[in-house]
Amino acid sequence: MAVLVEAISVVVRRDAIDTRFSGGWRQFVSIVPNATLCTDDDLARVGFMSPSDVQTFVRRLEKSGLTCIDRGKFVDIAIVDQLHGPTMPVDWLEIAHLKIGDSGNKVAACWLFEGPRIAAGIHMPETRITIATPPGWRYAGSLSANFKFVAKEEISDKMKFLRHEGSTDIYLDLSTGKEVYVARAKKPQMSLLDKCKRLLGIRPVNVGELNRRATREVEKPKQKTNDKTQPDEIVITKEYEKIREKLEEGFPVIFVTGKAGTGKSTLISYLRSVLDKRLVVVAPTGVAALNAGGVTINSFCQFPPRILEETDIRLVYDRKLYQKLELLIIDEVSMVRCDLLDGIDRFLRMNRENNKPFGGVQLLLIGDLFQLPPVVNQPAWDVLRARGYDSPYFFSSFCLQEASLLPIELTTVYKQKDQSFVDLLNRIRIGEDLDFVINEVNRKCFLQDDFQTDIT
Repeated sequence: MAVLVEAISVVVRRDAIDTRFSGGWRQFVSIVPNATLCTDDDLARVGFMSPSDVQTFVRRLEKSGLTCIDRGKFVDIAIVDQLHGPTMPVDWLEIAHLKIGDSGNKVAACWLFEGPRIAAGIHMPETRITIATPPGWRYAGSLSANFKFVAKEEISDKMKFLRHEGSTDIYLDLSTGKEVYVARAKKPQMSLLDKCKRLLGIRPVNVGELNRRATREVEKPKQKTNDKTQPDEIVITKEYEKIREKLEEGFPVIFVTGKAGTGKSTLISYLRSVLDKRLVVVAPTGVAALNAGGVTINSFCQFPPRILEETDIRLVYDRKLYQKLELLIIDEVSMVRCDLLDGIDRFLRMNRENNKPFGGVQLLLIGDLFQLPPVVNQPAWDVLRARGYDSPYFFSSFCLQEASLLPIELTTVYKQKDQSFVDLLNRIRIGEDLDFVINEVNRKCFLQDDFQTDIT
């Protein structure tokens, strides 16, 4: 059998409910907040119209003993979109749009499958599939027949308001005769801090301006041309040219490293001037973001400043910036935690409606692993280790384990001209011959002949 998938569906394994859910099947049924529950012998499905309602329901399931995500994959619970399928990888579920009856009408349905995966296509059961649907469900008038979401700004004079359903407004499209669904944002209550800011005349952050700064766009962009020239002061090395070439070829993930003074920050300016791509520069800290001319990761993805939970990764109402994005540059990547990079991956998949790694966006990682590490205290590391991470560094993220990553090292030092001094700095960087380095630095900085004691 299979279960119907409409709108945003939360699909739960029946064996997980029977063995790990507090109170078992009867308790699970009692907390379902609507009349969309349908089930077969393997799966239970509940449908929602709003991502926020999905998050609330999944959070309640997790509090009762189930696991939604581990190591970057769905475990007991899967979130499945009617049009695009699972919102992230899942090993035990198949989904397809199947014909029902003799009418030729199609519905989305999913079923349990735990065998070896094939390179393309899906595993269809050998017997005819029976699709479990909610009580009283009929195709005519269902979401399978009429499903369509529109953004609030797309509401036109040809749409007539019908009713409210939870956090969704239902309109009738007069041109087609079909219902359309508009997510209604909840009006947040003003906090005491916000009230104080209003009284003091403090202006709120202009998110649009932050986005323009991150992408180096101006409010009235000039006509786009393909003739881009790099600044005269940038020295173009073979390594720069190789990075540019690989990015233009579409290589998915590139890691650029190099010792201090090798032009990692200058590389960003060079790529901005020569690449014909929509790119954004982010960094883990505010200072690093300012130096790179970008924004922080938490600001760009709207993450809280802590170890990420699944509920922290949300759909953004205005997703145009993310959907147009082609290249994401992460500077000072040595400071990026593993869970933060996994969060970026899931955030882009969700907001670009693309289940490829990082939502199909190219990734350029820039940083020196001999410099600052991620800031992770012992309690935070205990949480990350319990989730299966091997280290707090970005390269331990689950999203990179199967990614094709190309490492490129910048070798030419520009900030220092004295080669002997460069060698000393590099020995400090890698922790080699430190006694010799200390003696050499002291010998240069402190001359014994110039020191005179004055004992009175």
